[in-house]
This record gives sequence, structure tokens and C-alpha cells, in this order.
Amino acid sequence: MNRNGVTSREFFLTIRLVPAAFITSVILFLILTIFVIIPEMDITFEGAEAIVLIGIGILAIPASFIAGMMAMKYRLGLIDQDTPLSRKCPEYRTGNIIKFAIFEGAGLYAVIAYILTQHPVMLGVALLMILVMVLHFPTRDRMINALALGQEEIALLNDPDAIISRI
Repeated sequence: MNRNGVTSREFFLTIRLVPAAFITSVILFLILTIFVIIPEMDITFEGAEAIVLIGIGILAIPASFIAGMMAMKYRLGLIDQDTPLSRKCPEYRTGNIIKFAIFEGAGLYAVIAYILTQHPVMLGVALLMILVMVLHFPTRDRMINALALGQEEIALLNDPDAIISRI
């Protein structure tokens, strides 16, 4: 990183790395579960225990989506429109990290519930949470729209070498 601050290129690289790590963790855990853990297991939850685990997993999709979006909206609500871009960027990054952590939590829960119940619904919930994360992956346009940036700020974002945030 630049000693004077973070360039647009560096900012968008870092803002994409964390969500990519969250998505990758759920995918790798799911693959590990399907090919290593499930074949070796000799115990599964059945009956009421399985119904509770599956019910919570199904509720996790809308609950985590709403919670993640509300967390992001709250973080963005802390930003005054007159705030300089250098202070908007860290708030946006923090909001994204919180949102993706919530999404990841629901995805990991679904994988664990799948391990315990081996019910295909939980596999579907895990895949849906991966899809939610992919569909919310940070982009320049999403940031511009979420922060309602002006033309001057957009020009800075579009210049890969422009300093847009401080370390």
C-alpha cells in the first residue's frame, strides 16, 4: 500500500478479498463435508432433533439476509453525505465485512446441520447462502449506489491510482 493512503485499486482489492474468503470457507467446508466427513460418520440426528436443526437452517436464510442487510444499512447510515470519500470507504468496508460474516455464519450453520442430519434441505440452504454471498459480492457500482456518491467521488473511484482512503 501507498504510504500516503490507499489507492482505488488497493481498496477494491482488499474489499473483495474478505468476502471471497467468506465464500471460499463455506464452499471448502461443504466439499470437505460431502467427501470426507459424511462418508466417515456413523451417527445422525433424527426425529425432533433433526426437525429443529433443519427448521433453524431454513429460518437462517431470511434471518441472515435481513440481519446482514440491516447491519450494512446501519453502517452506511453513520455516513453523512458531506463526509469525505476517505472516511466513507472504511465505513463501507466495515459494513461489507459484517454483512458477509453474518451470511457466512448461516452458511456454516447449514453445513453443520447437514453433517448432523444428512438431510438434503440443509445442503440446499448452504448452497443458497453461497449464492446470496456471490450475488452481494462488492463491486464499484454497488459501492457508488450504496453511498450515493457524487461525480467527483466517482471519478476518484474510477482512477486506479487515486488516493481514496487513509490507512
